[in-house]
Amino acid sequence: MSGPASSVPLRILLIEDNRGDALLLEETLKETNLSFQVRQCELLQEGIDMAQTEAFDLVLLDLSLPDSTGAATVARAGKAFWKTPVVVLTSLDDDQMGLKALQFGAQDYLVKSQVTAPLLLRAIRYAKERHREREHLLQASLIDPLTGLYNRRGFLSVAGEELAARQGGEALVLFADLDGLKPINDTHGHAAGDWAIAHAGEALKGATTADAISARIGGDEFVVLLLRAQEGAEERLALRIREELARINSESGRPYRVSMSLGFHRPKPGEPIQLEAILNQADAALYEAKRARPR
Repeated sequence: MSGPASSVPLRILLIEDNRGDALLLEETLKETNLSFQVRQCELLQEGIDMAQTEAFDLVLLDLSLPDSTGAATVARAGKAFWKTPVVVLTSLDDDQMGLKALQFGAQDYLVKSQVTAPLLLRAIRYAKERHREREHLLQASLIDPLTGLYNRRGFLSVAGEELAARQGGEALVLFADLDGLKPINDTHGHAAGDWAIAHAGEALKGATTADAISARIGGDEFVVLLLRAQEGAEERLALRIREELARINSESGRPYRVSMSLGFHRPKPGEPIQLEAILNQADAALYEAKRARPR
């Protein structure tokens, strides 16, 4: 169902098991004059699964569902929908549960029996704005300002969310470090070293697809997680990184070159993915690659 025509309708995921309540809510949405598209499901897990494959601008979440109720719903939704504004719906005028929903990441809550078009419109606008402000704060704490990649905290947070329901077999981890950072700093100054670090990050971004999770996790250390990597992806990715580095070096006109050492680790099929352990294993692979490299 949708509201008035618009080039960019609001994509809403409605998780509500009461069909009557769902229809009433959609009618109220029409009264807001928003342009929208609604996808409705009756189970929390079904909604979580849908959000893995479809993009939504807003989640409207009933707290009492057949597979989850109350605080458990809030906790699971807070983890699953952290990238999307959430407005919680409850049939009880329960301020304590509403406050708990906000503490777990929801942006607003409404009592279904009290929902009017103006109230719903205000909740949607507030939820989107609060989520935007939270995203700005989150980005500042999770992003490395020199490269624009995630920092270590950001990598562990974002990669952890993506891998929560996955097991090994498809994922591939690249651990890389920038060669010769100390000589660059000592000879050309720390501004030159910063330039080299930033362009090492640029090479990783240029060599990977948009769904790769890339991070600078230390001074000259980087990690990339590919969630779905076919056999042979290691060689292809290494080649693309070398091509990106060659381009950067040919365009820079600088008296030093940017190069990186690479190590890969692919978790075994069925192996639970522990990020810290994988980082250690990829780091070990990098050490072996550097030791085997001709001097």
